[in-house]
Amino acid sequence: MLILLSPAKLQQFDRPLFDSLRNQTFAETSGAIARTFADKSVAEIASLMKISEEKAEEVRSQFQSFENSVPVAAGLSVYNGPAFTALNPFDFSAEEKKRCARQLLILSGLYGIVHADSAIVPYRLEIGLSGTVGDQKNLYALWKPLVTSYIDTYCREQNANAIVNCASGEYAKAVDFKSLSVPVITVDFREMKGEKAVSVSSFAKQARGSMARWIIVNNPRTFDDLRRFSENGYRFSPDHSTDSLFCFVR
Repeated sequence: MLILLSPAKLQQFDRPLFDSLRNQTFAETSGAIARTFADKSVAEIASLMKISEEKAEEVRSQFQSFENSVPVAAGLSVYNGPAFTALNPFDFSAEEKKRCARQLLILSGLYGIVHADSAIVPYRLEIGLSGTVGDQKNLYALWKPLVTSYIDTYCREQNANAIVNCASGEYAKAVDFKSLSVPVITVDFREMKGEKAVSVSSFAKQARGSMARWIIVNNPRTFDDLRRFSENGYRFSPDHSTDSLFCFVR
């Protein structure tokens, strides 16, 4: 099974994880995006990203130095949000790290696809950002055909029998799941409040990382295997699930 995951805004570049790094999947497209934003003013970037002008200056500088930027590190070691804390790749065995490099695909507004061992540089670019990029109306329009085609080809190369979508709704929109040649299971995590199962964003992010880790460590082969996920008190809920959406509650 392949795993889709969202990136994190928080990044840390001083935590080595892999001995060698994979080249960027869409280097030319990523470079074009970086040049597009490097040409924008600080005020434009601040307005688009809803950040301070001080932060926008830093972001613009990152885009301007994208082609020759340092530091460079593996994507999985860089992202440092709740999902990646739960994923905790730094205590993976050597075999689990290899499996992670094969199975985990991180969706990105700048890179399209980031493998666990893909080389990335400091950046900030959320995929749901409004505004044109080149001749495309937004980043979704640019990335969706490229990312979907890549994932479908990669599934065949890896003989993957399914995709487990652990990405947020914002990033999952970058993939046309109906065009993929393998089934996709989206996982959802909810908290029971009385008789209602409600989504709590902070807990859901952690749980998506826990699910990704569980898949890498346990290497489930079937959907029945996937339903056995029970980390952190979650259990599969048939009442809240469908054939393509597996809901876990606690």
